Amino acid sequence: MRESRHNSRGGLAAVAVGLAIAGLWLGGCHKKEQQAPPPPPPAEPAVTRIVSILPACSDGDPLKVLVGDTVKFSVTTADPEPDQVAVWFSTDGGRTWPDEMRIPLQRGGRDEAGLLVWHKELAVNVPVQFRVKAGLVHSRQAYPIIALPRPRAKVTMRVTPPDYTGLPTRTVSGVEAGAPVGSRVEIAAETNVPPGADGVRVEFGAASQPDATPMHEADETHLRWEAARAADQPGDLVFRVAYADALGHPCEDVQAVTLHVLADTPPRIELDDPPRDLAPGQMLELRGLVSDDYAVTRVRLAAQAGEGPTRTIELGPPDRRPTPRVQIATRLDPVKELGGTPGGPPIRWRVEAVDNCPRPQTSELPADGAWNELRLVKPGAPRAVPFALGSDAFKPGAAIPQAYTGEGADMSPGLSWQGVPAGTRELALIVDDPDAGPTPWVHWVIYRIPVSLNGLKERAGTQLRTTLAEPRGVLQGLNSWPKERGNIGYRGPFPPTGSGVHHYRFTLYALDQPLAADAGLTADQLHAAMAGHVLATATLTGTYERK
Repeated sequence: MRESRHNSRGGLAAVAVGLAIAGLWLGGCHKKEQQAPPPPPPAEPAVTRIVSILPACSDGDPLKVLVGDTVKFSVTTADPEPDQVAVWFSTDGGRTWPDEMRIPLQRGGRDEAGLLVWHKELAVNVPVQFRVKAGLVHSRQAYPIIALPRPRAKVTMRVTPPDYTGLPTRTVSGVEAGAPVGSRVEIAAETNVPPGADGVRVEFGAASQPDATPMHEADETHLRWEAARAADQPGDLVFRVAYADALGHPCEDVQAVTLHVLADTPPRIELDDPPRDLAPGQMLELRGLVSDDYAVTRVRLAAQAGEGPTRTIELGPPDRRPTPRVQIATRLDPVKELGGTPGGPPIRWRVEAVDNCPRPQTSELPADGAWNELRLVKPGAPRAVPFALGSDAFKPGAAIPQAYTGEGADMSPGLSWQGVPAGTRELALIVDDPDAGPTPWVHWVIYRIPVSLNGLKERAGTQLRTTLAEPRGVLQGLNSWPKERGNIGYRGPFPPTGSGVHHYRFTLYALDQPLAADAGLTADQLHAAMAGHVLATATLTGTYERK
């Protein structure tokens, strides 16, 4: 029984252990069956969204700009923020999109809705299409931009002078020209694009109140346009060609053109200093230039030996055809052609020129009824010293040193003269620049110079007063500068930059009587005061250029 009980207890224990093991096994199996399912795959990250693109355009309504114009590109994106936004261009209609044509935009701020704005301004020179790339996202559409040529015009001016001038018709392509009164002016313009509804017009006069004349199409193939105008009044006729393309873009590169319509002015005569005496066998050599705004029709030399008859010798123009410029370069026998006699009375002579203005005008040199005198010296007789003007600062025809110009110390150069004609009572000097325009620009006017002087010291004209302290009693007049910039005394050369070489004439006048004139005369007033009293002139010419 004990054994049996013992065995039964052992059996129960074994059962208990077995159940416990079974329970552990069952519990383990139960826990295994209750495990959570595997997690779902991770969600895809959010992608940047392109909200708007500017400029907004389509194939039906492309953006049209002028070549070289800048276009402002603006792209708005929604979060998340992309690492880069770029515009991507194609120049072959969208067939290829090269990487080098991808231009990053600049990150800007946020708009009112909190969206991020990217922008950049780019110049467009050729027709293109563009797309936008924001991070990994591309715009679905390609946007076209058309680059139109800028409206341009090539302008020429054809000037036909009046028939009576005998001058030929000429074509001018610059921005400035001259023509006599009564000329016909034809303006031609070649445009690179067809004009808009307003056509092409030429505007004469001031820009604020233009006299707009339509230009008529002369050649449809080459877009050539023409208009005509009569230059019937002296003065400056200013015009410019104006038009706009079909989209209203104006032509902006055409400069204003100025036509100087010239008034009736006498011819201008310039002669190199002629000799005052000749030895036997020597020829009288004359060199110079006669010019006129219209044309010179006649240049001649008038000469009289003693009380003999007045002889005239034609000096030009060649073939008697009118021309704006006549070069004088002649050699004359003073005995055979001028009637002079060695040791006899002097030969009185002068040059005369006539133009072909509507009222022809005549000029003489010397002016104001004066004559040059030429003495034929007997063999062995002393020769007269020629009336001549010189300077230690520069040689005749040479460049004037900078110290005597407006770019330097602006002081007057020292001058000296010799051979003052017999009977001279007083001297006067005018310095001017004939290359400055239709009217010479005056640099110095000085007069009442005693005949006892044989020169003027350096800086004599730098005294800003009308009555000089040294030389005492000498008077100064007015130059061409405005009063506030110093119009008394000497002002040196200061031509416009790039206007080429200018010539500066120092002209000394020998007068047969003292001038009854006040201080402060202009050059024109001094010429009027000297009229009829000029015995001879001596000229020294120097040059200067500002590059």
